[in-house]
Amino acid sequence: MKIEIDFDNKEILTDEGERITLYSDEGFALVKDLWLRVGWNQKYNYTFTWFGDTDHPVTRRYAPLSGSRVCASA
Repeated sequence: MKIEIDFDNKEILTDEGERITLYSDEGFALVKDLWLRVGWNQKYNYTFTWFGDTDHPVTRRYAPLSGSRVCASA
């Protein structure tokens, strides 16, 4: 499906000639689905640095009951 987003008229135009209000539930669903497809393809979810760096508990493990760090297998 090909879509065109017209911000001036607040519409989404489809290749089938359908006009969907940009700020409607249906318009949101179209934009949301496109965002998810492109985001997963671009691996957008790996760009977040919630803890200020990329070396945080989500990407590392610790040995149980000890403070020493154990390398996670890649």
